[in-house]
Amino acid sequence: MVVFIVLICVCVVLAAVLVGAMVRETKGGNMPPGPSGLPWFGQAFRMSINSAFLKFTQWSTEYGDVFMFSIFGRKVVVLNDPDIIRKTFSGSELGNKTSDRPPSFIGNFIGDSYKDILFRVYDDLCHKLKCATTKAMYSIDKENLDFDRFNRLEINEYIRKVTTKDGDIDLVGPLQHSLQKMIGVLVSNPFLS
Repeated sequence: MVVFIVLICVCVVLAAVLVGAMVRETKGGNMPPGPSGLPWFGQAFRMSINSAFLKFTQWSTEYGDVFMFSIFGRKVVVLNDPDIIRKTFSGSELGNKTSDRPPSFIGNFIGDSYKDILFRVYDDLCHKLKCATTKAMYSIDKENLDFDRFNRLEINEYIRKVTTKDGDIDLVGPLQHSLQKMIGVLVSNPFLS
C-alpha cells in the first residue's frame, strides 16, 4: 500500500513538472511564433546541426521572417530577412542588447572574466574596439582592391562547397577553412605594399 501511494505521488509530481514546463514555454506575451516541441527538449529531436538551415527555411514559410523555437530549455530566435537582421544588430535601439554574449565557461575563465576582447561583455570599450577593428578592416580594403577580390572569391568558394551537396551538409568545416584563410591574409597582409 505504501509503495502504491509513493508511486501515485511521484506520478502527480512528474505531471505537475511537465505541465509547469509546458506553461512556462507557452508564456511570453509578445514572443514570435514558432513550432512547439517537447517540454525542455523542444526541437532537439527534429533538427540536425548540418541541415538546420533547411528546417529554418521550412519554418520561415510557416511562421514568417522572425520565429522562435526552443531546444534543451533555451529559446532561439531566428531572423530570416537581411533588413531585419541589419536593424536588429546595428540599430542603436536593439544593437546593445543583441551584441552581448551569453555567460560561458570560456568567457569567464579563459577570457579573464569577460575582459578579453573575444569574449568581452558588450560595454563601451567593446563597442569602441569593435568600431576600430571594423574601420581597420575597411581601410585595408580601400587601400587595395585585391583584398576585396580575395574575400569575394573565398565567399563564392564557400557557397559553392555548401550548395553542391545533397542531404546533410557540413557548414562548419568549410566555414572554418575559409575563415582561417581570410584571417591569415589579414595577419600577413600580402596585398599591402
